Amino acid sequence: MSFFFQLLLIMSFTLLEATPPISQQKALYPRKFFKWKSSKEGQGLYANILWSSEWLYHVKQHPNYGLDMSWEGVYSPGADTFRELFQEFEDDQVSLDGRKGERIQRRKGIKVRWGTRRDLDYPEIVFSGIRSTYDCIMANSFALYTDPGFDVYRRRMHSVITKFFKPVKKLQDKIDFFTAQMGADKDVVKIGIHVRCCHHYCYENFDQNPATDYLDKIEKDIDKIMESRDLSKTKIFLATLMQPLVDRLCAKYDVVVVPDVPRTANIYADWADIASEDPLNRQRDAIVDVWCLSKCDELWGGASNIMVFSGCLNPELKINLLPSLSDCNSM
Repeated sequence: MSFFFQLLLIMSFTLLEATPPISQQKALYPRKFFKWKSSKEGQGLYANILWSSEWLYHVKQHPNYGLDMSWEGVYSPGADTFRELFQEFEDDQVSLDGRKGERIQRRKGIKVRWGTRRDLDYPEIVFSGIRSTYDCIMANSFALYTDPGFDVYRRRMHSVITKFFKPVKKLQDKIDFFTAQMGADKDVVKIGIHVRCCHHYCYENFDQNPATDYLDKIEKDIDKIMESRDLSKTKIFLATLMQPLVDRLCAKYDVVVVPDVPRTANIYADWADIASEDPLNRQRDAIVDVWCLSKCDELWGGASNIMVFSGCLNPELKINLLPSLSDCNSM
């Protein structure tokens, strides 16, 4: 073998080893970079997270995609909202601060903002019957919970949520504290209950709230669930802003409830109307409640982003609609 042929072989092998596979090249040099801005305070925390997670899932299926996910000022002007609530993450495709020098590409005529995503292509996560005209999860529809695609959606979102949305240590410590109050005994059944204030629920046509005896019906639903249980081996984790419901259930069942959450005696109140010293405390309280709900064996409530997100955190969680809310959508 001639010297030049040996040299050519050595150079060829060197080049092969130095050149990363095509998939790695795409990850290192994103060709499409989307900007996702969670910017409307009127939308709840879990609407923001679920929609962000759908973007994240979509981007992670394509190594040549990148995502700039901005939460700056959401819920609290000037706050670095994401880092206030969740731990930093490292990912080659996803940034919280924008990527200097990289051009953010948008498809013609599409602004990546709330309610304007209908023309974007999401082949991996579209399921007939459970998506709205804006191509986002229909978390407010009672029909979602019996849709065959719901289980697939939960498992796909789980992989994204558990990577990118890890509560900061202070919140995680609080979650661990209340989870411990539910106990580690496998013989004890842990029932999660999440009920919103009355006006958030409405019947199919979205123009009528549940009846005036709303709270009585919710209590009867829960009594029915509990009547077949061994009360000495059953714990309830209750997530609600309605103080009257807390009082009623704590009077007769073993209930774990986060005590320092601002609540209301008005069953028609809205979470945004309940006073809080720090605007982000509402989101902190919601994180503690939902991560604890996800640790339960079963979850009962009405259609909501919180129910959906709890199911994504724990894809094995049994989710049920309370009978009096089983034909109600959520607003």
